[in-house]
Amino acid sequence: MSKRNAIDKLITYFSPQKGLARDQARFKSELLNSKNSYDAAGKGRRNTWFRGSDSSANTETRASLVVLRGRSRELVRNNPYAHRAIEARVSNVVGGGIIPAARCENKKRQANAQRLLQDFIHQCDADGIHNLFGIQALAFRAQSESGEALLLRQFVNDPSLSVPLKIRVLEGDFIDHSKDGLLGDGKKVIQGVQFGANNNKEGFWLHDSHPGERGISAFSSKFVSSDQVAHIYEVTRPGQVRGIPAGVSAFMRMKGLDDFQDARIEQQKIAACLVGIITDLENDGTKGDVLPDRLEPGMFPQLGYGKSIEFNSPPSVSGHAEFVSTEQHAIAAAYGITFEALTGNLKGTSFSSGKMGFVEFGRNIERWRWNMLIPQGLRVIERWFIEACEIAGHDMRGVSFEWTPPRREMIDQSREIPAQIKAIRGGLKSWSETVRENGYDPEAMRAEIERDNKEFDKKGIVLDSDARKTTNGGQFQIESEDDDEQDDDSKK
Repeated sequence: MSKRNAIDKLITYFSPQKGLARDQARFKSELLNSKNSYDAAGKGRRNTWFRGSDSSANTETRASLVVLRGRSRELVRNNPYAHRAIEARVSNVVGGGIIPAARCENKKRQANAQRLLQDFIHQCDADGIHNLFGIQALAFRAQSESGEALLLRQFVNDPSLSVPLKIRVLEGDFIDHSKDGLLGDGKKVIQGVQFGANNNKEGFWLHDSHPGERGISAFSSKFVSSDQVAHIYEVTRPGQVRGIPAGVSAFMRMKGLDDFQDARIEQQKIAACLVGIITDLENDGTKGDVLPDRLEPGMFPQLGYGKSIEFNSPPSVSGHAEFVSTEQHAIAAAYGITFEALTGNLKGTSFSSGKMGFVEFGRNIERWRWNMLIPQGLRVIERWFIEACEIAGHDMRGVSFEWTPPRREMIDQSREIPAQIKAIRGGLKSWSETVRENGYDPEAMRAEIERDNKEFDKKGIVLDSDARKTTNGGQFQIESEDDDEQDDDSKK
């Protein structure tokens, strides 16, 4: 800030307030006229396209969420790329289901919790359509397509149920976004989500029915405490309260690419309408065909004497595949999936390139699972399940659950399985971790291996895969031990 001149000092001497106002005005003027050190922060002609602002995440979603949600659903309904992108996310993150397994030091309580869990898995849907794994897929699909999903807890009084708990999946539309503002006593509501004085989430203002349901929707809402609701959405900015659909940065590109491909198809249809024109060069008095207003593929009209027709040369279709492929890569990047998962195009994909692409995709899958779906949804269901079992009179002390994602399909088992074995033998990862990565429950597999080994030992069966008795080359471990003993005896 520049120094005060004599006039400023004189005014400040007689009126400090006016002098301060002159200082503030001069500071703001210098700030506006100052030259930015970053080119991207400039205000010249090249930067006129920027519309960025310093608004909060909630301010941006407040103005855009409803529109983005509607456009995302429209694209999923009618655009094959958007539809496939959502399918790829759900199939890879949830697949056949993220399987829970009870854990407890007391094995009796663990077995009882596991038995109750198996009943609950197939009876948990309040709508009576899905099992627990279907609820997972539906919730994650709603989050990907609409930006967020809600799980609503409902205790039921049904003697036929071993666990008196039902789960209902709701779309984010049920949150009344018109509820917004300060409530007093330090409380506030941000787009239908209520917070307490210490900024803790107290609950949600929910509609009784979907606000888009024609004829029966009511725009009134009621407060539901946060312990009854699981809110699943991806937090991309600190303080963000509502979620936005996946792939929003590619919405314009998808629509543009769809229009481009439609135009090319229509262009080729028009180009194929006329096979050729027969022109009568001699005036023999025959009348030519009358060209119809609507052309059809395969037409071969004959014109009368003195008549001719000219057509514009249709543009070439060369470069079409390269352009479409480039746009498809951008769409896949916006959804966080691979080009191969979006298009099913494996042309030119080797083991190494496929593996590298899936590694990047796999990191997104792990992030969506362990940073969003499991902590925001499945861990909440776990807590509800334990509370419901205790209400039903079951002892759930010390019981927790381990969630095992579906196994990842190997691209080349002949290369990947030996690599896993070497990692276990080298101490780089545990056997349980490897089993869990392949989509199995380590406890269940350990118990199954123990049962199988007892049966094989009882009947004297030795398999080549039994590492207790055979080496990796198929040699008996016992034979090698006997040979060592014989060598020791000979030395004596």
